[in-house]
Amino acid sequence: MQGVVTGEDSGVANVRSADAYNSQNFDQVLVEVTQPVKLRLVSGPTEIAVAQILPLSIAALDNRDLFYSNCSVLPLQWEITDASVISETTLIDVNRPLEEGACARKYFRALKEGTTEVKVTYRDYSISILVVVYKPLEVRELTGDLPLTFRFLSMLRQ
Repeated sequence: MQGVVTGEDSGVANVRSADAYNSQNFDQVLVEVTQPVKLRLVSGPTEIAVAQILPLSIAALDNRDLFYSNCSVLPLQWEITDASVISETTLIDVNRPLEEGACARKYFRALKEGTTEVKVTYRDYSISILVVVYKPLEVRELTGDLPLTFRFLSMLRQ
């Protein structure tokens, strides 16, 4: 037997399932329906090099700090404050398992150097995540007659 139980409001219910031909063949389970009251960033760092992909995973928690395993039916809204710095991308394997505690994840491509925020909202609850995009470091060969230390210091001052 299988079925779907849909919660319409917060509360507790005892769900019993029985065989139509044998009433002694049954099972029951206590189901509790709660609403998220907190959002939290799960995946860390939020710094990324230009042209790289940044996964951001969030957790939704109820009033007892219990994690939701799946937020796919929640109307989460993801908003980028400066879309010239990062953009959402869907060119990633979405079947990759979520991190422990996470219930939702989106991927963002770093477009240019700068900072922006990603705001995730569910009803009256939200989280803002600062994202820093930097140019990748590159090794340059020093040329000329100047000592290495002088050239290195001059590069630091730029």
